[in-house]
Amino acid sequence: MRKPKKSTRINVRIEPSKKEEFMDYCEKILGEKDISKVLRGFIYGKLEAKEKILKEYSKI
Repeated sequence: MRKPKKSTRINVRIEPSKKEEFMDYCEKILGEKDISKVLRGFIYGKLEAKEKILKEYSKI
């Protein structure tokens, strides 16, 4: 019998002044409109998304 997978809830706060910019970036560069999918990819190690986000936002 399989054990049920545990769900992890992650709360992320994006500054209101940066939210629109980040949403545009997610859609334009990563091709994804859903911020939660982008952040999950970042956290769970989808390296392509992680590298793109770090590259873009480490400049700020």
